[in-house]
Amino acid sequence: MSNTKLTECLPKNVYEKNYEILHQICPNIYERLLAGDIDLSNENHIQLKIELLKKQNNYYDITISHNFVENGDVVPDPEFILRLYPKYELVEIVQYQDRFGIRYVYLPNGKIDPKAKIELNHYFSTWVSQINIHEH
Repeated sequence: MSNTKLTECLPKNVYEKNYEILHQICPNIYERLLAGDIDLSNENHIQLKIELLKKQNNYYDITISHNFVENGDVVPDPEFILRLYPKYELVEIVQYQDRFGIRYVYLPNGKIDPKAKIELNHYFSTWVSQINIHEH
């Protein structure tokens, strides 16, 4: 019988994939967030900023935004709010905003929007791979 853990044989879910992606684009993210905001860019002038919003016992809430300059102002488009669960190695998207509007997974009335939860968590991994970030 093999030493392989059962979880190593199972396909990763979207929250595990998002965790992995986040650590690929920003190694040592927890230590770096506690030291201040993180500014990532690449040779194609993709500007990406990561900021710590809130640190709780079990999770961190952060923003990750692609920034561009319009009429002299820095505009985040899109901007995601992510919830990181270090102990469980999971990341979920809880909010998304772009120039066309905002979508919440956890609605102000306390309910969850299941469609937004599925779509935004899948979209994040696609979006990150499309912008092809390489840290400097």
